Amino acid sequence: MNYFFKIFTISLLCSAFIACQKPKDLDKLEVILYSGNEFINERIIIETDQKLIIEAGSQITFGPLGSFLIEGEFEAIGTSENPIALIGSSDNIAHTILNSEDETTVNFILHHVNIENGLIVSRAENHEFYQVHISNEKSLSEQNALVRTWKGNFSFDEGSLKSNNTGEGLLVHQSSFPLVNNSTFIKIPDAVEILSSNGGQITNSTFMEMNDDAIDLNNCIGIEIINNEFYKVKHRALEIGSDGFGASSDIEVRNNLFVECHIGINVKESSAVSLQNATFFKTKLNVELLNEGVDNVPTNLEIMHSVIFGDTGWFQIENNSFVNYKDIMSNVIIEELPEAFVSNITFADTSNNNFKIISKDFPIGQSSESMGYQKQ
Repeated sequence: MNYFFKIFTISLLCSAFIACQKPKDLDKLEVILYSGNEFINERIIIETDQKLIIEAGSQITFGPLGSFLIEGEFEAIGTSENPIALIGSSDNIAHTILNSEDETTVNFILHHVNIENGLIVSRAENHEFYQVHISNEKSLSEQNALVRTWKGNFSFDEGSLKSNNTGEGLLVHQSSFPLVNNSTFIKIPDAVEILSSNGGQITNSTFMEMNDDAIDLNNCIGIEIINNEFYKVKHRALEIGSDGFGASSDIEVRNNLFVECHIGINVKESSAVSLQNATFFKTKLNVELLNEGVDNVPTNLEIMHSVIFGDTGWFQIENNSFVNYKDIMSNVIIEELPEAFVSNITFADTSNNNFKIISKDFPIGQSSESMGYQKQ
């Protein structure tokens, strides 16, 4: 048989098979209900025609063999008064308690859920995390993300991740418009890592004391990072690049605060970023531009209305990396930005994380309301 005819025939068969598949009727699923206190020490499979519901106020403790393998639907909706508790085993180094990897799940929803020492893996179409608080006390490897998802929609709102500087945080692959909002991340390396995703926002969140990066974007387009605060990040508060997946572009970074971080923002591998209204306070290396890309495509950063304060105004800019800047002010001369405005800068109360500028000297046409981080 002719090769191209074979391919055509296979394509037709695949199309016919897909067309014959009936969409799941979400209103006619068998409900598997968990309520109260439960102990699970086996893998429980939720079939494609079933829906796992964990009721408000429930506590599920998983033994070392315990987990849910979810091929159907999943819903764990607690309330602020009656949250759900999911507790992983202390006997497993990495314990995946919720696993939905077969791409048959439509909705994977958690509201008001507290998770201890348990990991989540999912390929559902819709991931919705609201007031989900995850803590880890185990020694995880860098391959162990507390939450790892592929494809579909992803939102994580008003939640928190807290670890011991092992493992990773939210690892989101190929999502359409991922959202991370109003959340707190403490001592969790790569707290938010997004790969090969378009659109989306990371907003109004706080990142503290992680030994690796706080936010890591690779092969992303059009993501906005807005109104976030970074404290004592031991590596890079923001890493924006490729990591072998492809450059990131049209990344908007607006109104962010970097306090005593090792590196404020790292842009690399032919990626392009716009940075506005940033305040860097005693950050060792404020901006790092690296060019490890291909085809001599430059790395680009545009920076405006930003404030740099510390013993040095260190910028590192490699060959074939470019920075365009306007209305930058600093308390020290920045060699790489010779036209930056230099003046004595006084903040309202840095001991209480109030970085409003109360000194009087600004670039022409600017003020304390237009320069640097503006607390929301």
